[in-house]
Amino acid sequence: MNCNSAKSMLLPFLRDELSAEEVDELTRHLKDCPQCREDLEIYYIVQRGIDGLSKASLSTFDFKEQFERDLSRKTTEAHNHLSLLRTARAFFRTAVMIAVFAGMYVVYRWFF
Repeated sequence: MNCNSAKSMLLPFLRDELSAEEVDELTRHLKDCPQCREDLEIYYIVQRGIDGLSKASLSTFDFKEQFERDLSRKTTEAHNHLSLLRTARAFFRTAVMIAVFAGMYVVYRWFF
């Protein structure tokens, strides 16, 4: 993923509008790109401010800590979702293989 693609995904990422695959791809890019990560932090701080934090709580709110927690949570959710999809795909492939072999066995028994 390049920086232009990553930057176009930052706001949808903050709004939880990306698929698990897109979140995984973006978070891998963010690990290696400090500029995109910094842009995401800025968007995050602005969004949190717009979302209604009062001025009193802004002075005591640790944006960096909350950002890291939210980023970690979203990354974990995306990895868990992808893991579940991979498990389901493997199960489906196994079931199809069993069905094919069972069909082959029935045909074999029928003709022989």
